[in-house]
Amino acid sequence: MVGTTTRIRSFNVVTFALTYGLICAVIGVIIGLLIGIFSGAIASLMPSGYFPNVGFVGIVLFPIAYGIGGFVVGFIEGLILAAVYNLVAGWIGGLEVQLETRV
Repeated sequence: MVGTTTRIRSFNVVTFALTYGLICAVIGVIIGLLIGIFSGAIASLMPSGYFPNVGFVGIVLFPIAYGIGGFVVGFIEGLILAAVYNLVAGWIGGLEVQLETRV
């Protein structure tokens, strides 16, 4: 079917920031988990005393810290991105998106 073209003129800044912040939080948890696992693996290969044991910190606290940090930074970045988009879209009209209706 032939789609219709729709223009995105603006975003609700707060909902965009919340959505973007949550996406960044999920990515932060995944990255924190990977860093925790890899640091634990590297620590187990090193002679004792060269690399601290990061067991609990690496597996539990890294994902939490990266998730919270990702949300905070993503929320602030989302606020800025949506506000700048709304400003620029006012000048050039916004993004055009082609939507298709399914039967």
